[in-house]
Amino acid sequence: MCRAADDPDASTPMADDSMSPPASKRLKRSYVACRPCHSRKVKCSGGEPCRNCKQSNRAEECVYPVRDRKIIVSERYLKQIEAENKSLREEQRIDGRISIPSERTISTPGSATEEPEVVDNTVERNVHNPLVPERARLLHNLDDARPPVYMGDSACSAFGARVRQVLDGDQSVLPNKPGMYYRHRVLQRICKTEYSLPNRNYANLLVRVVLRFIGSDYHLMLKKTFMEQLDETYKGTLRDPVFLCRMFIIFALGEMYSCRPTRPSRNGPEVPGTGFFLQAMSIFQDLHEEATVSYIETVVLVAYYSLALNRQNTAFSYMGVALRLSLSLGLHRNVGEDRMIGPVEREHRLRVWWTVYNFDRMCSLKMGHPITIRDEDIDAEIPSMDFLTEAEQEEFADPTHLAAKVTLSRITGNILTDIYRIRRPGQQHNFIQSVHKILTSLRSWSDSLSPNWRVDQNGQPIFNGYRPAASLHLHFNHVSNHSSSHLITHKYMTTDHG
Repeated sequence: MCRAADDPDASTPMADDSMSPPASKRLKRSYVACRPCHSRKVKCSGGEPCRNCKQSNRAEECVYPVRDRKIIVSERYLKQIEAENKSLREEQRIDGRISIPSERTISTPGSATEEPEVVDNTVERNVHNPLVPERARLLHNLDDARPPVYMGDSACSAFGARVRQVLDGDQSVLPNKPGMYYRHRVLQRICKTEYSLPNRNYANLLVRVVLRFIGSDYHLMLKKTFMEQLDETYKGTLRDPVFLCRMFIIFALGEMYSCRPTRPSRNGPEVPGTGFFLQAMSIFQDLHEEATVSYIETVVLVAYYSLALNRQNTAFSYMGVALRLSLSLGLHRNVGEDRMIGPVEREHRLRVWWTVYNFDRMCSLKMGHPITIRDEDIDAEIPSMDFLTEAEQEEFADPTHLAAKVTLSRITGNILTDIYRIRRPGQQHNFIQSVHKILTSLRSWSDSLSPNWRVDQNGQPIFNGYRPAASLHLHFNHVSNHSSSHLITHKYMTTDHG
């Protein structure tokens, strides 16, 4: 008996009852047992370490498995979360972002514990895509009279070129052979080869009018080269149908902007310059398989004058042709300082591309059509005079106006995609937030203009008589109206005025 009293480890039921704490202070059983207690199938007191592990000197092994808590939520709440998750993923897919990484729970068959294993499928954002080079791929044309050939990254010919490089062990860019396709005079739509030239002094006047009125708005020609080719045409040494067509449309635009009176016609009001335009269209050819940058310039001019004739669908169609021909030549891509093209040709490609881009966005906004190409697919640089000599700069106008219009055209694309985009069922979109974002972009564009391109409180150019500045702000107001005026009109029509 004394031995039992002296031994602290010896216990009897009476001693156990007398030494037990009150019911309110008893240790509560842990809902999650540590691994040693779970394997021994004994009660775990909880704590770090628990009482059993402490008494058996296994404190370092006292580890608790992590288990998810079970909670009760309503089915309506779960469906709401699923709908929001689906909408978020759809918006990220449309915006071109990387989707949220998913987590899969994998259970190991026969494991002692049902501990989930999380597999992270996070996609690295900065992994370089070897299939899309940083610079566009231009191939040397075996026909020296034709320009280099652009090869798209996903084209079948690009895959064939890679296979040949692997088989030959040569990583250099292979030359491109001229394509073999069916040719016929009828398919080129050659209608007429005769033409009559106006007086040379009158021709020079019309060219100067075009350069003054719209020469800064769009890139329409290489100025110095155009005048040299004009001289050769009047001397009879140049009969290039592409140049002749472009020349007559330049004459038509010059006559239109000089407001020269013309006699009325049975077909309706005669637009100044129509005679020259009809001559141009009689010479115009379909050279889609042999397109050049100069040919794209000509197609843009056809679209431009078609708008003056109020032939909007014709203008939109020709701009679509110009845009797709530009894509086929790779004008939308950054070619860098490629050795196959000089600085003038490189700048020429850039200016023609951004002219096509601006014109296409303007037509899409004016006629209510979706954009034709996404900004994410374009990496061409903005035009500049930085890498041109003084003699080379004579070919181009000041790029400030064209660059400012590029930014406006990008905002135009946002208007068409964010405000006038067709909404799919279940897709959530904050319309007011999109309008506010676009208006903020327009305000930032206006504030970023240099003083020579701004207007005063009366809407007059600060630089007196500077027509390009007034033209730029007219285009700005046109874009601004499409971002808010339709909303104001809709609000007025849906408001009860009784």
